[in-house]
Amino acid sequence: MRTLCLILLLAPPALAAAVAPDPTLQLAGAKLTAQGLTPGGQVVWFGLSRETADYAERIVPLAAMGQADSQGRAQLTLVQPPARLSLWMAVDLATAGAALAPPAGGGLRELPGGAFRVAPGSGAADRLEDAAAEAIEVLWVRPGTGAWTLEMAADSPRNLGAAGSPLQFALDQMRPLGASPAAPSHVAAGDKVLVIHPRRMELARTTIGVAP
Repeated sequence: MRTLCLILLLAPPALAAAVAPDPTLQLAGAKLTAQGLTPGGQVVWFGLSRETADYAERIVPLAAMGQADSQGRAQLTLVQPPARLSLWMAVDLATAGAALAPPAGGGLRELPGGAFRVAPGSGAADRLEDAAAEAIEVLWVRPGTGAWTLEMAADSPRNLGAAGSPLQFALDQMRPLGASPAAPSHVAAGDKVLVIHPRRMELARTTIGVAP
């Protein structure tokens, strides 16, 4: 009996559930290619490009839903090759696994998930608060359920923060992507939230229920 117990303790956990690896993402020209997605599942494309024309800069955001093929591969062709200061992500809707294609010109700074916070609502919708940004691009993914997005600047009427306080908004104001239902009022364990600060090319991401 003692020998049998020792063998069981040393044996690899073959019956443990395998953790699916995150997908991968590549940018070539104007084409994004994600691989390692759930076969036949949905993918959420998210990102932005900082473009300059006639000495003026503009932010071109991306938030859209797509479909992976039977091999777990999905492609998206952008309207034009993006600027060097751009970043792109692909998120598997089934697992919330995310892949990042950073700026070709470098300069991306990835912040800890604690760079923003989700404040519980008291009888109302939860709020996302970000004290470090004058503008944000946000993606919220609930695995197997849906994805929602929002673009907001400090002077937006959706900004619930007073002057000088953190930029904040109610989560139920976010826009559903694809066939996603209306945005829930509250986050749930396992939800993934991604925040981009477009002016500084900063990215913060967190999974609800997991320490940042």
